[in-house]
Parts: sequence; C-alpha cells; structure tokens
Amino acid sequence: MPRQLESDAVLVIDGIERAVHARISIFDDGTPKTWFGSFTAGDPGLERALLNARSAILRMPDGKEGSIRTSDGPSRKRGEVSFTGSGQPPT
Repeated sequence: MPRQLESDAVLVIDGIERAVHARISIFDDGTPKTWFGSFTAGDPGLERALLNARSAILRMPDGKEGSIRTSDGPSRKRGEVSFTGSGQPPT
C-alpha cells in the first residue's frame, strides 16, 4: 500500500519557481522506491512548461527535492497535472 503525502510545494522548471499544491503516492516495496502524483496551480501554462522542460524539481516545504516529469495520470481533473518522480522521493 502506498504512503500518501499532500502539501503545498514549489515546482522548479528550468530554474523558475512556481507555487503548487502536490499530492504524492510513494511505494516503498521496491528498490528504488517508485513515486508519482499530481499537482494543481493557478498557472494555466504550467503543464506545457513542464512538457518542454529540461529539468523539473518538486521541492517540499522542508527543502527536500525530487526530479519529476509529466505523465498521464489515472484521473485528470481540470487544472491538475500528473507527474512521475525519478530517484528518491522528496520525503
């Protein structure tokens, strides 16, 4: 069963910071851990910026970070962007 985390965060796309609200699912049963989630933000161009990004990092309030890329999530809501994490999750 995944561990769930929901928090305000900062999405850093090619060095530009944007405030988001992130929901993350972390599966601890494998090595490396797998993680994915979604975020919402007031910026309608955010998904396009993430699609075209050279680098994208999700930074949590405690300063921990993880690299992400866009993905097609199981249920897309208006204004929500799904992502898949790579490497260690930011927890």
